[in-house]
Amino acid sequence: MAPSHGPVDRQSEAAAVTLVRWFGDEAIRTYALLGESDKDSDLKRLTDWVGRQPNGVTVRDLVRGPTPWRGDADRAEADLMRLVEGGRVTRCTMPPGPSGGRPTERFVLNANPRDTCDGDTTSKSSSVLEVSSLSQRTRKPHEEHN
Repeated sequence: MAPSHGPVDRQSEAAAVTLVRWFGDEAIRTYALLGESDKDSDLKRLTDWVGRQPNGVTVRDLVRGPTPWRGDADRAEADLMRLVEGGRVTRCTMPPGPSGGRPTERFVLNANPRDTCDGDTTSKSSSVLEVSSLSQRTRKPHEEHN
């Protein structure tokens, strides 16, 4: 079937404009990734990792977590603070549990609607209530620790 060379209707024109804008946005995103420094890449990876942790993270969690921070508490804390300064995460001070102890500093992704630094991570998208305590969290079998 030979392509038609007739007039272009408004719907086709609008679709073409949408497609061209999408390709333009993808080009900008791709070039930004190519120009991204290793530090920027690590902070993006850290942001993603923090977001996957339902109760946020502590410096200790991070030191035991992804490779770039494993065993390096100073770097872990410094990078978490960079995320706080950049507005990506919130630093929460959790009071000691009922049996005492020290307050805990947790870092929670700002876009995580399940965590408001109050210790209640009730799932808003499920008909089953799941409440986890920050001081004694019970991991469900289907949850994965990253």
